[in-house]
Amino acid sequence: MIFVPFTGIDNHKKSVTFGAALLGNETADLYIWLLKCFLSAFGKQPKIVVTDQDAALAKAVKAVFTESIHRLCMWHIGKKLTDKVCPNIIFGTDFRQRLQNLVWNPCIDYDVFEEKWIRLIEEFNLGENKWLKEMFRIRDRWIPVFFKGVNLSGLMRTTSLSESQKNFF
Repeated sequence: MIFVPFTGIDNHKKSVTFGAALLGNETADLYIWLLKCFLSAFGKQPKIVVTDQDAALAKAVKAVFTESIHRLCMWHIGKKLTDKVCPNIIFGTDFRQRLQNLVWNPCIDYDVFEEKWIRLIEEFNLGENKWLKEMFRIRDRWIPVFFKGVNLSGLMRTTSLSESQKNFF
């Protein structure tokens, strides 16, 4: 069974679980059904939806939460980094720290971010890394500099809270 919690942030920036479901599989149709149930129960779409990179869930969010802003969870992306980039680079250099410093830098603009990303990727000879190419292509869905005007109230790491809920249940 797949555990799907609906977690948000209250006015005090504390995590709140609005609901949860157990699903038999991870298909777009089942996620669409679930999101419609959520919408029916709460009467309005969430302003922001943060998920992992599951394609079926992304399809469902796009179909049901048409007024919501959909972003990707930074925690999941960071967790994948060690699987997607050579361990010698991740653990034997300062690449990971420099990437985090770049991604979380609130003081740069888009052009500077892109220039520094490209320079970092070239410096570590990662230009052919398919995952990093894809992450750069979808940078507007997970890099904070690309949505400075959106109040996320700490939501970019909410999915990690959902992971701890899964472990609890």
